[in-house]
Amino acid sequence: MRLFKALRRAVVAACLAGGLLAVATSGALAAAAPIYLCLAEKAGAAKSGGVEGKCPAPTAKVKYAKVALPVEEAEQQKLLAILPYIKYVASGVGGKPTIQFSGTNVQVVSGGGKTAEANGAGNLVIGYDENPAEKIQTGSNNVVLGTNQAFTSYGAILGGSNNTASGPFSVVFGGLNTASGSESSVVGGSGNGATEVFASVTGGFLNKASGPASSVSGGAKNVASSEEASVSGGEANNASGQQASISGGVGGQATGKWDSVTGGFENKAKGSEADAVSGGYHNEVSAPFQGSVSGGSSNIVSGDYSSIGGGESNLAGGVYASILGGRTNKAAGTWGAVSGGTENEIGTADWASVSGGVRNTASGNGSSVTGGVENKAEAEWAAVSGGNLNKATAVKASVSGGTTNTASGPASSVSGGDHNTASKAESSVGGGEKNKAEGEAASVSGGFGNAANGYESVIVGGFENGLTGSWAAKLGGNKETCDHEKESCLG
Repeated sequence: MRLFKALRRAVVAACLAGGLLAVATSGALAAAAPIYLCLAEKAGAAKSGGVEGKCPAPTAKVKYAKVALPVEEAEQQKLLAILPYIKYVASGVGGKPTIQFSGTNVQVVSGGGKTAEANGAGNLVIGYDENPAEKIQTGSNNVVLGTNQAFTSYGAILGGSNNTASGPFSVVFGGLNTASGSESSVVGGSGNGATEVFASVTGGFLNKASGPASSVSGGAKNVASSEEASVSGGEANNASGQQASISGGVGGQATGKWDSVTGGFENKAKGSEADAVSGGYHNEVSAPFQGSVSGGSSNIVSGDYSSIGGGESNLAGGVYASILGGRTNKAAGTWGAVSGGTENEIGTADWASVSGGVRNTASGNGSSVTGGVENKAEAEWAAVSGGNLNKATAVKASVSGGTTNTASGPASSVSGGDHNTASKAESSVGGGEKNKAEGEAASVSGGFGNAANGYESVIVGGFENGLTGSWAAKLGGNKETCDHEKESCLG
């Protein structure tokens, strides 16, 4: 009688059904003839079915299910122990009849003796589990929400629709997503897959994390296929190098270890280690180690530690080479630098530089061209500081401007003017037109068509004057020649 008094206090058939289920799973039922209750399919009062188990005939409003109560004292005590933890609330969650479990834990197990085992049982399914025949549901100890879900392993959580959890301890939400790696996760979006251990996809469309501990954080059609590789949005990006990363953009590729692409369109970081592209479009870094492009378009870096800061169609191929910008510039030598301009070039020489201008070339070690058009510094430490069509072709030779000037002697110099030549060691032309310093340490300071051919000879201006003697000097004048050593000729 104590049992029936307790049941009267519970009043609710759903509570009783939960208690009876617990009793049935805990051990054998009573051997004596049981007493039956007739439980309404909808919330309502229970009716006694006696020992015969006869329930009232169904009506349009209510149907009854027959439930047998235990008659053995031990089984009754178990049921009495369970009932205090179960409460029926007629208007509970959402104003609907609600069963509460209070002061206790609720555990669902597969019966296999451990969590990491799949036998098809022990799953907590919330909802109607639509189309179970069309989905493989052989896993155990999973939590399943939503519709049309497939689960074949254990310890997984599924939500949404048409997802598959085949990796142990995986998590998958959204729609048409797959988590097949151990402890992998897909937490939203559609058509995404996390196929390796610890891999994750955080939303988006048709993304795939297929490397161990790889991740894709949104976007569409992105792939992180190597260990700890990551893609953080964008479209059609592929991080295939170990710990490589792509942070947005379209069509980016990071194929080497630690390579990175930060946005832009169809940029590629594909060297061995730590290459980087930080924007722009169609840029490429293929240096074995730590090359970088910081923007622009169609730029290529192929030398270790080399860099391009922007511009278009530039090429940095030397070790530690750099191009800051401009268009179609090339730096092929070690430590070579081009600061801008168009079609400027540093050959294979070391430490050479071009600071701007158009079609300038620095091909000697330590040589430099500082602007202008089609100037050339072709020898070690040679320099051209501007102008047009100037050449410094000997060691430490220099041209400081003007047009079509040539310094071809070691340490020779032309300071400007037009078509001037300093062809011997330490010779110099200060300006003017078509002047020549052809003797060692000879100098012409200006004028037109003058030629200083003697050692340390000097011409200061004038027109078509000539000196052939050593230490000879000519000051101005017109078409005069001094042939003797140390001779001074005044104009």
